[in-house]
Amino acid sequence: MTREDECLEGMDNIMVHYLAGSKHVNQEGLPAPPYGEAVILALDWIVGRPVSVMQFDGWDTIMKCADPTDWGLNGLGGLWAFEPSLDCPEEEPLEPLPDPLPQLPPLTSTMLIETWARKAVDEDRPNVDDMKVVSLGSSGLVKASLLAMGIDSPELPFDWLQISDSGVLHFIRHGWEAPTREGLGAGGQRPSEKHGFFDYMTRRSVPGTSLVMCRSYVHSFWHDDPAKPEVREKFTRLFSQFDELAKEERSLKLFVRSVATSSELGRAHDLMEAVTAKFGKQAALLLICDFQSKVQGPHMVDPYEDLLVYFLEGSAHKEAIPYKKPILAALDWIAGMELQVDVASDFKALEALAEPTLWGLRGLGGFNAFEMLPPDDDSEWQPGPEEKWLVDAKIEADNDNNAAEKWLASFSMHGLDPYPSPVLRERQALSKHMICADVAAACWLPIDWFVAMP
Repeated sequence: MTREDECLEGMDNIMVHYLAGSKHVNQEGLPAPPYGEAVILALDWIVGRPVSVMQFDGWDTIMKCADPTDWGLNGLGGLWAFEPSLDCPEEEPLEPLPDPLPQLPPLTSTMLIETWARKAVDEDRPNVDDMKVVSLGSSGLVKASLLAMGIDSPELPFDWLQISDSGVLHFIRHGWEAPTREGLGAGGQRPSEKHGFFDYMTRRSVPGTSLVMCRSYVHSFWHDDPAKPEVREKFTRLFSQFDELAKEERSLKLFVRSVATSSELGRAHDLMEAVTAKFGKQAALLLICDFQSKVQGPHMVDPYEDLLVYFLEGSAHKEAIPYKKPILAALDWIAGMELQVDVASDFKALEALAEPTLWGLRGLGGFNAFEMLPPDDDSEWQPGPEEKWLVDAKIEADNDNNAAEKWLASFSMHGLDPYPSPVLRERQALSKHMICADVAAACWLPIDWFVAMP
């Protein structure tokens, strides 16, 4: 659509400017400020200078002249600019899920620490000596169990998040600054953002609570709001504390994770190897697979001597400390005490032992814990709502270029100089496309008219 300016009959304080898509890109096809010409025209109109406009008799006519577009409803990365309604939408249910779903109370992380630490009884505290016991998620119930058992566990980044195994792997392998999605987050849409750890796609109030959920593909915040400067400052300190553990080469470290899905067991070697690579041979990993009835108790995988997998019955979540039994078993295992353990031949055999569960994919308020998975890297790229206007604008700009080149070619065919003015000839050296536009805009006459000139 070419640019036109319209006024509405009977309403002398409204001007509608139809803008071509090509105005959104510069000569290199890159995004450019599009509205300068429209603003200048409106300023001339406001101060009373003569402007060329068309006058319509009503809004219906103006709307019929516009090409349909809803590009303003989309933000960066193909995300919606606005929520569909003021109410929080229901999300697709995940099956199978236990009922009731074990979750932490809707409190801030500071309140959770105080609440669960008060449950510790001195005479029941296990002796961990100088061992560091670290939570790797997938939910805050792991950290809550450590506090309630009286285990002196350092405050660390994964304590109160919900985080997938791919999220843990990402931050252990690549660091806290690494973006969690291609082209967005740290160094992408927000160049000032230092940590990809703070990147999230969805931010919602959790119904019935004072909490705010911030969610990405690989992790979600529920008990801390990463939009608050003091929360970011706290996490920056926790990042340093987590990385400092890697420098304590002689101290034993037990990393504890409750798997979000039973399928994690089939790829547990990746997490074990990442933990060992960062924290050394003094590190051991306990994985807890919840809601198991057929197979229960501790298991190992040949030949991984530093990995213990505990199949936990669902009734454990009715206890005051849901993960007490597997944590105590892991402490006995590290101490070299006798422990009855079954051994799986490989990780696929280990996963086959588990009853399928997805309970770690759900969060508070009925929200999913993670964004829907992005498309496979091998899939053919299709422009999303955010990119479509730019694709259309580039097509329109290419068409303009082709038309201008044909216009100039017809001059050459008839032996005419399309740049008779020295000024135009000088400017032509700077920008061929600009000159084409200037000449066409100045003449507004058919090429045959020029050919017929003497």
